Amino acid sequence: MTRKKIGPGGGPVPGTKGKSIADAEVGGSTSDQLFTWDASLMDTGVSDDSSCGWTWRLEPGELKELMEFLAACSKRTWAELYADRTGSKNRHKKHHDHDVSDICQQAQARLGQLTDESYDKILRLRYGGEKRLWGFRDRAVFHVVWVDLHHDVYPTDPN
Repeated sequence: MTRKKIGPGGGPVPGTKGKSIADAEVGGSTSDQLFTWDASLMDTGVSDDSSCGWTWRLEPGELKELMEFLAACSKRTWAELYADRTGSKNRHKKHHDHDVSDICQQAQARLGQLTDESYDKILRLRYGGEKRLWGFRDRAVFHVVWVDLHHDVYPTDPN
């Protein structure tokens, strides 16, 4: 699987093909743009089997919370989102990229089935406790892939 390179402003590096995610810290040309989102890459198949610990089968209250989060993000710029930090004493970034190779094997396998594009990074947006929204950023557009209510895509040791 080949990985796409990221160029200034999040676009592909000149001379390379394919999509890439945008990184607000690379070039910065999209950092002042408003967050927008798209659901065309949404992996709805996770709701049909038990191959992973996350699903799109959301309770009405969970769906409402997710949609309110996306609506709130849509009123903010990418720079504002990347500046968000947790409330803990360690003050981690709330929203950041992960190497695709760092997420769980089931998630990596699903990505391979989901798109013919190869990505080296996937963006996760934290919207409360263990809840994460995973996807790809292409300039100012966040392409939603998964909602992860229990931190299963990138599990961490609670100790």
